[in-house]
Amino acid sequence: MSEQLEIPEFYIDEHEQGWCVLVGERPVKTPAGNSLVVPDPHLADIIICELQASIADKAPPGIASKLINTVIDRAAQDRPTWITSSSMQLLEDSLFIRVPEPQALRQLQDEHAKPFMQHGGQLLGSLPPPSYSLSFPEPGEAALCAAESFLCGLDDFSLLAFLGMAERCRSFLMAYGHLQGPCGIQEVGDYLLAEEIWQERLWGEDPEALDRRRNMLDDLASFSRIALLASQKQPK
Repeated sequence: MSEQLEIPEFYIDEHEQGWCVLVGERPVKTPAGNSLVVPDPHLADIIICELQASIADKAPPGIASKLINTVIDRAAQDRPTWITSSSMQLLEDSLFIRVPEPQALRQLQDEHAKPFMQHGGQLLGSLPPPSYSLSFPEPGEAALCAAESFLCGLDDFSLLAFLGMAERCRSFLMAYGHLQGPCGIQEVGDYLLAEEIWQERLWGEDPEALDRRRNMLDDLASFSRIALLASQKQPK
């Protein structure tokens, strides 16, 4: 019979820079030995749950812990890379691509993309029309400069959360519309899965595809909550 691991008591203590996660009376340490301090108490609760599960399952830390550890330990060196990687998402933004046919599916994609394009246009100015081939349209130097200026204004936690969402969506515009605008995670999924759902209506449900889609949406929703809390915004 395997020995059951004793899970220590974790606490949250308000800190001048946020909320510090404690084990007993000592701060939990990041891999580089820094105190684990987060910008939101609800995010601290998530990290405590991840730490408890990690000890019980003898597994690596969860998504929130990895995000916060990376910010605390790596922001000083990696922040310029995070800004560049985030802005470069605009060059191959999934919102710029439409299926050429059928027209009804293309119109559905246009409809789902509209709130993201409108909100993104307020930041970036005029955006190119979507492409009906696999070639991404050029957003223009002014849009890229506006994107980089916006990213430079984000704090470290918000910046890495933005990059994580942009990479999951393959879209700067969707990450911006969701984390900095009015668009919910359901609207993100509506665009990303529009073609798959369309095909399902034509040919019927595929159980494996349904499971894959459910897992994808669950992952997006989980990361959305973490990203919004890291950005000090209320989950949608």
